[in-house]
Amino acid sequence: MSLDGQDIEDLVHLASDIGTAHQQVEQSPSMITEQEQNDLDQFHQDAKQESKILAQEAYPTNDNNIQESPDVSSTSIWSFLGSCGINLVLPFINGVMLGFGEILAHEIGFRYNWAGAKVVPAHRLQNRELKRKSVLL
Repeated sequence: MSLDGQDIEDLVHLASDIGTAHQQVEQSPSMITEQEQNDLDQFHQDAKQESKILAQEAYPTNDNNIQESPDVSSTSIWSFLGSCGINLVLPFINGVMLGFGEILAHEIGFRYNWAGAKVVPAHRLQNRELKRKSVLL
């Protein structure tokens, strides 16, 4: 049972009318007849019962599910392993691919003499040249 805005508005007005009627009865009980009092009480009980039904439909509670232990099946194990694979293995593979891409780009840059592409840092090359010169002398 779904309620739209107009139904909710009608229920609010109805509840307000019931509250007003109860206040009037409490203030002057002789204002309404015994039959009207019985009808009002019956209507109030029906409204409470209907509100309980609406509350149960809006927020269903299943007492049986609360007491049962959680069902661990192979489906949940596979979904757990799948989520671990996605969150742990794929980033590792991504990092490896990025590293290989960087190495490949560096090697291509060095082979085609692109600016800034060095295999060995300049200070190491200078040290090697100094060592070679000292060995040759």
